[in-house]
Amino acid sequence: MIRRFELWFLSLATLAAGLTGLLLFYMKEWLEPVDPFSAVNHPWQPLVLKAHLVAVPLLVFAVGLIFSSHAAERYRSGHRTGRWSGTGLMILFAPLVLSGVGVQILTDEAWQRGAVWLHLATGAGYLLFFVVHRLCRWSPAARLRRPLVRLSSRRTGP
Repeated sequence: MIRRFELWFLSLATLAAGLTGLLLFYMKEWLEPVDPFSAVNHPWQPLVLKAHLVAVPLLVFAVGLIFSSHAAERYRSGHRTGRWSGTGLMILFAPLVLSGVGVQILTDEAWQRGAVWLHLATGAGYLLFFVVHRLCRWSPAARLRRPLVRLSSRRTGP
């Protein structure tokens, strides 16, 4: 069973990594540098890169935490709600992480550019599947499978 802290931790780590990644892509690909000799297109670009590099290990840790307490349990129990979006998240996560490492360590320009585009594609897919997976909780099928919750914990009988 997933705990509320784990869900919030995963959601915040996903939000931080996703927003900083999208902002970094915007700064690198769409902005023109003020100084033609500058390697930076925006003054905040180094800070955004550092924030992304701090958020990503938190996301990797959160995914590992959720996998052990949520995803593996759901597969074993045969739970169906959100299975296709959860499977999509798991399939996209490994190439997302590996391509992110490739962006940092590859030296050949063509290979690095390929790693960048793979990282962007898997990152956008991960964010899309994450939103869909979170919305699956409120689907009519999921509501029917949820147990009724007591409003009070007081005992009324002997």
